[in-house]
Amino acid sequence: MKPTAVAIALLAGCGLAHADVLDCKAVPRAPDRLACYDKLYPPVTLDKPKPTGAMTKLLDSAAEEEAKLKKSLQSICSHC
Repeated sequence: MKPTAVAIALLAGCGLAHADVLDCKAVPRAPDRLACYDKLYPPVTLDKPKPTGAMTKLLDSAAEEEAKLKKSLQSICSHC
């Protein structure tokens, strides 16, 4: 008896969630529809990882190489 009650409760919950999505589909304006979906399923944001010592060295060397390249290009073309 209990497994049947649990199954019915789960299916009822799925139906309610599906009804919310259908309500969002009925919203005529795109920005309002997007806001509706955002309320149902908030966007997930991930934190950017902080650069480690090795990554900082790599970024510094890339910046140095870019500066050298920029300097050499300026010697070729003064208005580039």
